[in-house]
Amino acid sequence: PGYVEAVAGQAQRPTVDLSWEPVISARMAGYRVYRRQGEGAWRRLNPALVTVPAYQDANVVAGRSYTYRVTAVDVAGNESGPSGLAEETAPQP
Repeated sequence: PGYVEAVAGQAQRPTVDLSWEPVISARMAGYRVYRRQGEGAWRRLNPALVTVPAYQDANVVAGRSYTYRVTAVDVAGNESGPSGLAEETAPQP
């Protein structure tokens, strides 16, 4: 994925909605989404591969800023390098 866009969600509870440029390949299996706070460690958010170029992070705290990146995974399990970074602050309710 070349870039990731993060947008504060408009749900009743705070969310961050992510979208990215899809990888077009017959060998493409899905995506892994990673998040960190500040300079902390990257943590994978999705245990199973995401199969569409979008993800909603509903496990955020209102007013906190998060940085995201995405990788692509092929059918053999090979993971690409990370996308560019996207930063967003979770909205206040």
